[in-house]
Amino acid sequence: MNMNPSMAQSLLPDAGEADKPSRSRWCCALSHVGVAVLAAIAGAAIMFFLSASAGGDQPPPWHPPKMECGKCAAPLNGTFTGNGSMKVGPISITWSLKASFDHATRKAAWITTPLNDPMHLQPKVHCLGVPYTIDPNNCSIVSIDNCTQANAKNQLSDISIWDAKDTISKLIVVKEPIIGQRTVSFNMTRISN
Repeated sequence: MNMNPSMAQSLLPDAGEADKPSRSRWCCALSHVGVAVLAAIAGAAIMFFLSASAGGDQPPPWHPPKMECGKCAAPLNGTFTGNGSMKVGPISITWSLKASFDHATRKAAWITTPLNDPMHLQPKVHCLGVPYTIDPNNCSIVSIDNCTQANAKNQLSDISIWDAKDTISKLIVVKEPIIGQRTVSFNMTRISN
C-alpha cells in the first residue's frame, strides 16, 4: 500500500504534542497516587491505634496464690480449666485452656481452644503426655516438650503456680508482630480429680 507523505504526516502527532502526556494519563496517574496516599494514611492510622492501645490494655497486677509451707508436696492430679483474654485495640481475643495432670505418670495434657480470635493470634494446641514437675518451694509447674514449645513460639514467658488446692494461676507474656508485647493473667479452676 502506497501512502502519500502528507497523509502519513497527518497520522503522526505534532512534535510539540508528543512530549505532552494526555489528560487521561494524568488523571490515571493522579488516581494511583491518591490511592497510595490514602492507603499509607490508613496503614499509619491502624499502626498508631494498635501501638497506642498496647500500653493501656494491661491486666491488673498479678497476685500468685499464697501457699502454706510444705503444701506443694501434695500430688497434683485432676483437670483444671480457665479462659484467657487479651485486648488488642477494640478487639478482644479469648481462648479456653484445659490442663489435666496425672501424678502417677507425671504427665499432663494441655488443650487450648480459641473462642474469639479474629486476628488468628492464639494457636489451637493439643499436647498430650507432656512431662511436668512442681517446685516444692513455690508450687510453680514446669511442663515442656516439643509440642508445647512448637506452639509457644511467640511466648516470652509462661508461669503456672498451683495453690496446692483447686486453682492454678497463669501469667503469660507474648510478643506478636504488629501488636507488640502483651501480658495475660488468668486462673484455672479444678473441674475434676
